[in-house]
Amino acid sequence: MDPDTDTGPEAEQNGTRSHARMLVLLGVLVALMAVGVYQLMPRGPEPLDERLRGDTDEALAALEQKLDPLAKPAQLELLLRYVKDPSPNLRYASVDALGSFKDATAADAVLAAFQDSSSMVRQRALEVFHTLDPERGYDLLLRALRDEDDWIREAAAMQLMLFLRNPERDPSRAYPVLIAAMQPADSVVTRTAVHTLAKVTGKPWRMRAGMTDEQRNAVVEKWRNWWNHERPTQSELLPDPVRPSRRDRAPDFRIRDLDRKVHTPASVRGKIALLHFYATWCAPCANDMRGLAMLERRYASDGVVMIGIALQPHDADTVRKWCADKGARFPQALAAPATLEQFGHIHEVPVSVLLDRAGNIRCRWEGERNPSTYEAAIKRLIAGD
Repeated sequence: MDPDTDTGPEAEQNGTRSHARMLVLLGVLVALMAVGVYQLMPRGPEPLDERLRGDTDEALAALEQKLDPLAKPAQLELLLRYVKDPSPNLRYASVDALGSFKDATAADAVLAAFQDSSSMVRQRALEVFHTLDPERGYDLLLRALRDEDDWIREAAAMQLMLFLRNPERDPSRAYPVLIAAMQPADSVVTRTAVHTLAKVTGKPWRMRAGMTDEQRNAVVEKWRNWWNHERPTQSELLPDPVRPSRRDRAPDFRIRDLDRKVHTPASVRGKIALLHFYATWCAPCANDMRGLAMLERRYASDGVVMIGIALQPHDADTVRKWCADKGARFPQALAAPATLEQFGHIHEVPVSVLLDRAGNIRCRWEGERNPSTYEAAIKRLIAGD
């Protein structure tokens, strides 16, 4: 034995410690390698229920996947539940799927969906319902021509034109509503109404490309004169529009504006609040912002507040300058990912959400609107609807 070799208890203890340290280091190395491999591995898809309540495209695809293995009765049962879901995108996908069911229960659910708070859901219900129930669908199209939402009126005019192509339909029921729908502010509806009436009556008065405002007004006047001569002696009653009636509690949002003030459901309780999601690079958003700025000044004394939420990439100075150019003096914030998810996974703008004084979502508009659309809904809530 080498006399210089230490074989006592202290040497054995040092050796044990060195071995333990090596094992610890080896374990850390293995763990780091495992993390690296995991990060490089392809991720699986999100759970199906999460995609059902994702954005519109995700909801449509996930719902199709969910329905595919089910029998028709089970599909219908599921859709009747989903069409009432808090997610507006899942409700939209459900209405779309219900269009394939030639069933009275499905038709009733689609008709009820026309009272949804989401304009996207309402428009799809309008497009689907008359294919499920032509008689009641005809009535709904006529009522939708008098809707407060300009996009719904445009969709109703287009669907009614297609609906009346069927020679079995009685077009005369639509005459007074089409005539009343010819308004200067509704150029798309007016052109579609003129085209529809010309088709079903055989009259030559049409609007053509390149016409001046004066020439278009002259066409409308011919149609009004015709109806004043042709209509029955008794005055007809125009159908009442259908108002959105769905109420969903607003999510528990927390929005910090550019002046560092925090807005929450509690801070806007007792007020009528409009949350407007937009982007400075979005052309339709510019018109929307100008219209909302005008309405905010007009109705601020009635307890109406607005909060602008700009989608990133943006910086505070760009947003301030852009909003000042549009005359918008109400609070502005940079959108946080959590806020966009809370309000329906917003990716495309503009989107506007109107809350009543109790903190319920009463209207949700996807896309640019005429200020009169926002104003009509705001006035309803001011009046206590």
